[in-house]
Amino acid sequence: MLFYPGEVDDAAAEREALALASLHDGSGRSYGIEVAEAIADLRSQAALERQSRAQVLRAIDQSGGLDIGGIGIKVTFGDTSPLGTPLSAAYFKVISSSVNDLSTMQRIGRLPQTDEDRRTREAWARDMGALNTPEAKAASEAAFAAVGLAKTDPEAAVQQFSTYCNFLLDLGRSTLHVEQLQLGFWVDRLTATLVRLKRWREALQWLERYFALPERYRGRSSPSEETRLEKRIERCAEMLRKQADAQ
Repeated sequence: MLFYPGEVDDAAAEREALALASLHDGSGRSYGIEVAEAIADLRSQAALERQSRAQVLRAIDQSGGLDIGGIGIKVTFGDTSPLGTPLSAAYFKVISSSVNDLSTMQRIGRLPQTDEDRRTREAWARDMGALNTPEAKAASEAAFAAVGLAKTDPEAAVQQFSTYCNFLLDLGRSTLHVEQLQLGFWVDRLTATLVRLKRWREALQWLERYFALPERYRGRSSPSEETRLEKRIERCAEMLRKQADAQ
């Protein structure tokens, strides 16, 4: 769109990104929407502004890549895509920045830092710090140990998994980047073990609790993981119905 104007159908690209987003859940859906929003933003700009943006981005490309916001992420524009890779959050931040900010980036090697940038960086540091306290590390190690334990002592593994899921939920109350908790991974482990023990109601309760959380909790969950959990809900509900009919 930027480097090859007229060769890409902008409207069709936006529709395709939204269509792909509708086929996925979790991170896949969020990613598709983010791509569509970036395309829509570029489409709304005047041709002259888009041309100026492309010129500055080409200059950044020729400089070999620049550090975004001083956080150690390099942006490069390679041969694999006219807009470069990876299509990360930092990447979208760059291409959607004003031409003036991009010119500053070309000159000093990073985008100008705003108050919002500072708050975002501080929130990230705070969240990562909370996930790396001795208490959090010990809880994580106990949960990972339970993965192997589930084969020989599923009852004990359930206790460890549920303890850790509750620990993550508590962290989520004071965490902005809740996707980094990777709660879906642990709810998957917990409910799979509960199903193995035929504790259908507990498994269903945990699954419903997970899907009732804001969607951002599922930001790092793969589509296959989400599908597996949804199918487990159906199985638990079916088994509970059969139990009720048998009484």
